[in-house]
Amino acid sequence: MLELQLQIEQIDASHIASASAERLKHYNKVLGEPLAEMKAEIEGVELRFCYDHGLAPGRTAIDPRKLGPLLEQHRRQLRLELSQQQRELRTLADATATKRWLKQQRQLLREPAYGFDPFF
Repeated sequence: MLELQLQIEQIDASHIASASAERLKHYNKVLGEPLAEMKAEIEGVELRFCYDHGLAPGRTAIDPRKLGPLLEQHRRQLRLELSQQQRELRTLADATATKRWLKQQRQLLREPAYGFDPFF
C-alpha cells in the first residue's frame, strides 16, 4: 500500500527515507487498516465467485489460468440446459405432445420408485 502511495506521489519518497523507525511503524499501522479491508473485500469477491461457479472456497487461491476451462465447462452446461429448455418449449407449444408428456408424468408418479413414503 505504501508502495502504491509512493507511486502516485501521495507520500514523498525522500520523507520516507529520512523517517524514524517509530514513524515507519506508524505508517505501517495506518496502512495496515486499509490493507485488511481490501483483503476482506477480495475474500468476499472470491467467495461469491466460488459460490457462483461451484468451486470449493478457501482451499487455495483462485488461479486465473484455470478459469478458461472452468468458464468453458460452465458455457457448455448452460448451452445444454438451454437446448433442453427449448425442447420443452417446443413440446408445450404442441398440445398433443403436451398431453402425451403429462400422461407419461402421471405414469411415472404411479411407479413404485416414486410411491415410497420417506416417513416410514
